[in-house]
Amino acid sequence: MSNYMDLEKRKETQRKWRERNKEKLREYYRTRYGAKYKKKWRDEKEGQRERERKSRKEYYQRNREEELKRARAYMKEWYKKNKDKVREYHKTKYAKDRQWMDEYLLSIKCNYCQESDPRCLDFHHISPNGREKPISSMLIYSKKRILLEISKCIVLCANCHRKEHAKIRQGLNN
Repeated sequence: MSNYMDLEKRKETQRKWRERNKEKLREYYRTRYGAKYKKKWRDEKEGQRERERKSRKEYYQRNREEELKRARAYMKEWYKKNKDKVREYHKTKYAKDRQWMDEYLLSIKCNYCQESDPRCLDFHHISPNGREKPISSMLIYSKKRILLEISKCIVLCANCHRKEHAKIRQGLNN
């Protein structure tokens, strides 16, 4: 028991001494481990990191299939353990994204008739070839990706949207 107490006492004494002599210690470490030493150490560390990175990359390329199988198995197992958490996360994310989309729809109008009721507004893809998906089914994607898809569209109310598609069909039939 006395050794333990002595050890505790010694630690306390050292802590107090370090507290009183902060400047002395700073100067000691500055002279001993100056910029020259730090640069050398940093260069060695960077070289080591680069070698490790290269080695990991080579290993992955050699064992790509096994690594993918292992990762898939891990994710499957993780999902089983955290199914409720994942579902709750997706539920809240969808609700937030739905709210964001509703707020976005409140800020826009039909390009032709200026209708602004969000329940009537549609996104019309200018070029159907560049279309990834309908905007309404993209709420599971990031906002950046949704906005990118919206940038390929014009906003039309339901009536103007139908008229636009009728014009397109008539143009194709003639």
